[in-house]
Amino acid sequence: MISKRFTESRIRTKDNLKRFLQTMDRDEGVRIRGNVQGFKEGGLIFITPSGGGYFINLSEHKKNRHTKVTEKWIFEDNVKKVMEFVEANRSKPLESWSY
Repeated sequence: MISKRFTESRIRTKDNLKRFLQTMDRDEGVRIRGNVQGFKEGGLIFITPSGGGYFINLSEHKKNRHTKVTEKWIFEDNVKKVMEFVEANRSKPLESWSY
């Protein structure tokens, strides 16, 4: 059985993040270091495309498979709303990766 190796690439600017969000396939996503109120260490922001928009998953850093974490799901229907959410809840400077 051939397994596809997981790869990720750093996204360094907001413009590149927006461009990636606009063009990503259904099997791609973005991970962003967050600064989300109520999440330990600011949490992580995961963004994946859906047929009619984008799912945003907020999650705490998981130390191991037994660690319980706070999690929240949000749906936005366009890139502009996603970028507004990211800007309000990301760490500064921007730390993001495509996968």
